[in-house]
Amino acid sequence: MDINYQEYNASANVSNEALCENLEIPGCTDVTAFNYSESATIDDDSCIEVVLGCLNSLATNYNADANTSDDSCEFVEGCTDLNYLEYNSVAIEDNGSCLTPVIFGCTDSLYLEYSETANSDDGSCITPVVEGCTDEYASNYDITANTDDNSCVYYGCTDETAFNYDPDASLDDGTCEAIVNGCTDTSAFNYNELANTDDSSCEAIYAGCTDTTAINYNSSANTDDGSCIASVFGCIDDAYLEYDTLANVNDYSLCLTYIVSGCSDETSCNFDGLVNSDDGSCTYSEEYYDCDGNCISDIDSDGVCDELEIVGCTDNTACNYDANATEEDGSCTYADVNYDCNGDCINDIDSDGVCDELDNCTDISNVDQSDIDNDGEGDACDYDDGIGINEINDVDYKLIKMVDIFGREQKEHNRGMILFYIYDNGKVDKKFIP
Repeated sequence: MDINYQEYNASANVSNEALCENLEIPGCTDVTAFNYSESATIDDDSCIEVVLGCLNSLATNYNADANTSDDSCEFVEGCTDLNYLEYNSVAIEDNGSCLTPVIFGCTDSLYLEYSETANSDDGSCITPVVEGCTDEYASNYDITANTDDNSCVYYGCTDETAFNYDPDASLDDGTCEAIVNGCTDTSAFNYNELANTDDSSCEAIYAGCTDTTAINYNSSANTDDGSCIASVFGCIDDAYLEYDTLANVNDYSLCLTYIVSGCSDETSCNFDGLVNSDDGSCTYSEEYYDCDGNCISDIDSDGVCDELEIVGCTDNTACNYDANATEEDGSCTYADVNYDCNGDCINDIDSDGVCDELDNCTDISNVDQSDIDNDGEGDACDYDDGIGINEINDVDYKLIKMVDIFGREQKEHNRGMILFYIYDNGKVDKKFIP
């Protein structure tokens, strides 16, 4: 009995919902309508009549009321590319009429910016054309002109036979110069400063001596370079005494005495009486010696010349030995036994001034050589006589204390012990009694 279902029965008076299976679908059920719906099961009066026409708004016959296309649209044909002069802003369909590409530029020939190829003016025409002579070297040069009109006038020599003929000149200014042939190379020997036209006559400069009387005359030279040397005749053979260092032309008639080189000093050891040119080779004996190296005077025949004898002590073990002495004079002095030449002990380990060979205690200072028990061993190092710290204090510098290896102070130094002796002068001795 539900009116929203297709199974609705208006005659029914008892509802059976089980029979309601398919809902009604409202819509246009007219198959000729524009909005006909095949799925509609019940007409809802929404049907719209079909209106045929052109639906494309760009077409010339567009129909805003049409809802169904009838393929009747019509379009304007033409060039649709705006980069071509033939471009048609209303054309919809391109018909291949785009032929001339757009070229922007100045299209006014009365301006300098004018472009012959431009077909679309872009506002670039700025400078108006001003015709006149634009060559600044011309007589009628116009500084305001920016376009040459072939009106320039040039002054110069118009005589084709003149040296300075100017083929560009249009008016003769009376400056023509006659041609003068010659050598125009300033570096050439025959340079002609009056010539304005070179005739290939230039000769290269050949510098040298041009004086025919000079020793170095050069017949090929065309320019004198001041190198001439005057001829000086003389003996130029340096093997002769008459050799002349100033001569440059030899005259053998002047070469008379052949040079004999050697020593010409009669006082030398190698004098040669035939020598006429001393060559500095002379040798001489040392003072007090003859040419054989023997003393001229040696009374004691000891090989030392008397003039060079030096007397003194020649014993190198003596305190006053003189290494320069050559003659013993009995003046040698010697050090006492165990002492050096200064009177100091040669050996003195404990530096107590008593030589070790005489010292009764060599490793500990014992200046007074005290030896209470007269056993030949000084009290300072005689550890077996029960010496105590008070006894050791009798030496020149005082013993402050004796300590063992653990730093414990000891009053006596017994056998088998290692003790450290500490003195008031800062000295520390390590002592061991075996």
